[in-house]
Amino acid sequence: MMTGGASGGFRRIFGCAFAVAAIMLALALLPAEASTRVCRQLEGQLAGISSGGGGKARRYDAAIARQQEQIRQARDQGRQAGCGRFMSGAAVSFCGNLNATLDRMERNLAELNRTRQRMGGGGDTRRERARITAALDANGCRAKKPDPAPQDQAAMDNRTGLRVGNLSGQFRTLCVRTCDGYFFPVSWSVPQSTFARDQNACAAMCPGTQVELHYHRSSGEEPKDMVSAVTGTPYSQMPNAFRYRERNAATAPGCSCTTSSSASITAGRGFEIIGGDHGSGLPEEEPAQQQAIPMPLERPDAAEDPETLSSREGGLDAAALKRLATPPRRPRPSTAGTEDDDRAVRVVGPRFLPDPEEAIDLRVPDPAPAR
Repeated sequence: MMTGGASGGFRRIFGCAFAVAAIMLALALLPAEASTRVCRQLEGQLAGISSGGGGKARRYDAAIARQQEQIRQARDQGRQAGCGRFMSGAAVSFCGNLNATLDRMERNLAELNRTRQRMGGGGDTRRERARITAALDANGCRAKKPDPAPQDQAAMDNRTGLRVGNLSGQFRTLCVRTCDGYFFPVSWSVPQSTFARDQNACAAMCPGTQVELHYHRSSGEEPKDMVSAVTGTPYSQMPNAFRYRERNAATAPGCSCTTSSSASITAGRGFEIIGGDHGSGLPEEEPAQQQAIPMPLERPDAAEDPETLSSREGGLDAAALKRLATPPRRPRPSTAGTEDDDRAVRVVGPRFLPDPEEAIDLRVPDPAPAR
């Protein structure tokens, strides 16, 4: 009897414990299942939203989305190149051109949005889309990827390929095109800690071919003394060192900072000023001019006065002064087709000549015949 009663009690206790555990597990899974169900519902609503407004409105919606993507890519490129922080050399011009292109794209995006709103049928849809997107974020349906672990971050830093080593002092960094040894400055006087940033800027300014960041000390060294920050090899030992100076050297295919694809991303070029409808009569803006990478030049003579240097840089020389001093020739007015081209006296009013038959005879009349 005692054994049977004890066994029954244990079974009841075990059953209660199992029920409690099942309830707790269900309660724990309920929020996750409910959250998943809510996410599916919201995603279904987002997918079911119609753009409305007809085909033209849909084209504008697509153009707005593409322009937003172009702006995002340009901002990412600016962050990779270190724009907004202290930079010098070619990086200043690069970031300036990139910011100018960003301004134009943002103005164009605003114009696309205004045109789309005038069409109607899209404002409520966009507001509903924004509401659903906010609900997706609030319910964790679009959770961000976790930050990389320290070892993963170290691996990402190693992927930049920069040479590991502790260097003190200030350095001038240059971007070298490996196909012909052509180089241009990135920063003029920076510490080693900025090499990774300058490597990204180097790749962004010359995306059409392989490039390597080189450096030399700001004082006491010249570009011929620079060393690769990637391999540690002196520039003079590169197979194509100074090849760009050889006039008869054959140019390797693709040895250019400009990519062949129209979607190449360079400062001020490659980003599209997108129109919603090619046949809508929208003014098309000219693409920003491609950044011209300066050729390595000799340093100006420090003994020359500033006015001479300024005139030389602006192209003001003796020939230019002569052109400016010569007044333009004015064309003589044409008199072809007018009457009396050789007349010296100007005629005012119409000419009047009496009919020959009715003209008065001013001659002395003949004497009357004698009677």
